[in-house]
Amino acid sequence: MKTADYEPAAGFNMPAGCFDVPDVPVCRECGECEHFKEISDNGCGVCKKKFYEFIDSDYYAASRFKGLASLDFICENAICEGTEACGSFEEYGTVSHGR
Repeated sequence: MKTADYEPAAGFNMPAGCFDVPDVPVCRECGECEHFKEISDNGCGVCKKKFYEFIDSDYYAASRFKGLASLDFICENAICEGTEACGSFEEYGTVSHGR
């Protein structure tokens, strides 16, 4: 078998010629996560899961200016798509949509 024909068994796409490396964690990024919601064209976004938790919070419910409260949340919790993924990572396309 030629190296270029090797198909890795890792369960995700890898360029031809890449080999599985045992005991090395795969570095996942927020931009690859189902929960990442891009909010600008430069790769900045927020975690939809955390945002929905915020919307369900008592703080948000008691807020008179929900738009400003949401904007504050976004400004304080903005992440780049290249940020290392958290423990809630779910690969994009693997979660059914619906809140």
